[in-house]
Amino acid sequence: MKRPQVKVFLYALMDAMGMGSGFRKFTVPGMFSAYALALNLYAPAANAQAFNYEAPRASSVLRNNGATKSQIYDEDRPIGLYGSLSVSISKQQNVLRTDNNSGSDTVLSVSPLLWYQKEIGRHGVVIRYRGDYLRYADLSNENALDHNLQGDALFDLSEKFQARVGAGYTLGHEVRGQLGTVINTLAKPNRFRETSVEGGLTYGRRENTIQLVGTVGVSKLKYTNNNGGGGRGDIDTKHIGGTVFYNIGTRTSLLAEVGINDIAYANNSAGFDLDSKETYAGIGARWDATELTQGDVRIYKTKKNLDDPSRNDFSGTTYSGGINWAPRDYSRFRFHVAHSIEESIDSTSSFVIGDEYGLRWNHTLNSAWSVNAFAIKGTDEYSSGRKDQLTDFGLGANYGAFSWGAIGLQYTQASRTSNTAKNEFDDEIISLIFTSSFGA
Repeated sequence: MKRPQVKVFLYALMDAMGMGSGFRKFTVPGMFSAYALALNLYAPAANAQAFNYEAPRASSVLRNNGATKSQIYDEDRPIGLYGSLSVSISKQQNVLRTDNNSGSDTVLSVSPLLWYQKEIGRHGVVIRYRGDYLRYADLSNENALDHNLQGDALFDLSEKFQARVGAGYTLGHEVRGQLGTVINTLAKPNRFRETSVEGGLTYGRRENTIQLVGTVGVSKLKYTNNNGGGGRGDIDTKHIGGTVFYNIGTRTSLLAEVGINDIAYANNSAGFDLDSKETYAGIGARWDATELTQGDVRIYKTKKNLDDPSRNDFSGTTYSGGINWAPRDYSRFRFHVAHSIEESIDSTSSFVIGDEYGLRWNHTLNSAWSVNAFAIKGTDEYSSGRKDQLTDFGLGANYGAFSWGAIGLQYTQASRTSNTAKNEFDDEIISLIFTSSFGA
């Protein structure tokens, strides 16, 4: 069947990533945070990490899902330029997220999003920019100008082969209180700069029984303040991986996946000798039962061997999974789960075992009103014995009958418990959010 011309590039993009035409692949920094944020990238949210839809784990410590910061592909969007702007005014009760609740403040957040996708013959490009600009009334050390620029180019080489090249640049900060962040004794949050490049080659298309996907990538994370992020310094990651898909019809696939991550620390303080090599091999399945129900589950045997023989190594099972389910087209649920190995921000620990569970619900009441709710629970267990547990939940409502956009009200509560002194906090955020968008 001949595909509509306006979607040729986007179908090919999904073929290159091993995706079916109905299955959406959402990737933001870190696979597991992606599950938490997948349904929110175009929701009326300001600063997705800091406020309304919080990612439990800091993106700067997610080193173990390859070096890529891949783009999002949306076959429902025609070719062209799109954009949105979210502006929020929020009252946050515990900005520094300390155990003694050291200060509340009002913050203005401005979050522009630009998206451009274009076909060039059989090939194409996708470019996306997101900014998060924060201005606090009193606690000016928390002000931020975060930028994330990502791009992918796809080369449709033949009926069997597609190639992809992607790159990303992030200038960001670690949101206080996230999993994978230092105990809140720093005058300013850690700020970092990250660059990444990835290439991939795919043999076969979604309608073929067998697809082979290979990827290679590199990324470089550099902390720009606080003595290299509290002594961690720079982190360089090299990744190589391969996946075999066995497609059962057009809606279900089984897969086998292998990969290697080489992680090297540089310009770090004494004690952060956490250079390591990770290997993983696993199996999984993905299904696209209907337009309203999709899922992806993967389980791996993962090993992490540190270069320093005095450090503890890891060998065990990791997994990830996510399900989109919509009992009605106006009511959608997203469930995600992950059990992963992450980098440690504590020099006395060799690695971190991370767990994350989350559920999000979006419900459209009528042409003007919609509501949402979410709950996310994340746990970090350090090999040194430290254990942190973060719980987020929130409720929101949006009214979108204005010609210029929508207005929303969001309530978020976050708390962290820990067996480490002064690493616990409770926080509440109430946000008034204005959003507007453009694009055909």
